[in-house]
Amino acid sequence: MTGAGSTRPSRSATPADADAGGLDIEWQATEAEVVDNGHTIQVNMAEGSSIVLEGRQFSLVQFHFHLPSEHTVDGAASPMEVHFVHAAEEGDLAVIGVFMEAGDADPTIQSLWEAIPGPDESPAAVGALDPGTLLPGGRGYFRYQGSLTTPPCSEVVSWVVMTESISVSQAQVDVFAALYPMNARPVQPLNGRDLALHP
Repeated sequence: MTGAGSTRPSRSATPADADAGGLDIEWQATEAEVVDNGHTIQVNMAEGSSIVLEGRQFSLVQFHFHLPSEHTVDGAASPMEVHFVHAAEEGDLAVIGVFMEAGDADPTIQSLWEAIPGPDESPAAVGALDPGTLLPGGRGYFRYQGSLTTPPCSEVVSWVVMTESISVSQAQVDVFAALYPMNARPVQPLNGRDLALHP
């Protein structure tokens, strides 16, 4: 796999050490709002959802979308990718990336797209939203240390990229593409980073 701040993962990633700790996703439905921030469509989440990654807790702050995916697996990109951004009390970040493949429509994505505000409009409240509906069924993931994918791209981020994808319709991809036809950082080499696969 390769990525976003980033890295070029492949299925030959090193299996994770069992002593390294794991990932516990503790998300729940909370109030949310949809924002067009000029770079992407972003969904801001109220407090209440978090993850525990390798023994550290990070709170879910927001998630947003990229077209095409900012990570690749064996050199292949997906049509889109969603990034769930979490912050620890100390300010460190952890991001979960999920590939979005063209297939069946996703009802959560549909509700978000229908709520996208116009360029000069205020954020659109969408009520209680369960971000877990945008996770794949499997919980396997790639793990590496990288950076944010927006300038200056220098922050250290604990990256988790799920090995399985979710399905969205081509029409849903097209809605996003009409707003942001390309908002992905070019894929970066691993540059010596360790890439671990947690099956």
